[in-house]
Amino acid sequence: MILHKFMLDGHEYEAQFTLTDRSRFIYPVLLGRRFLEHAALVDPSRTYLRTSPPSKNKDRSNDSDVAKKTRSDNGKKAEQAIRETKADNNNAADKSDTQ
Repeated sequence: MILHKFMLDGHEYEAQFTLTDRSRFIYPVLLGRRFLEHAALVDPSRTYLRTSPPSKNKDRSNDSDVAKKTRSDNGKKAEQAIRETKADNNNAADKSDTQ
């Protein structure tokens, strides 16, 4: 573990990072719950809120069928979560307009 300073949304933070090679993972960096507790508002009931994982610019032709299906399923879940979020926001806006 190392302690490292970084910028996120225009603010400087310091957090612990591992030196694990993450080049084969979808996300190059993980931010833990201890950091997020002080830096962000997190809704643990929501998952897969990105429309797609970041591109890796590498050949995935050797990926297993399970890995390909997992990425496809995650994309579908993300699209559904986005639709639900938009609907929730529209419903909240409608309620505030009528009050």
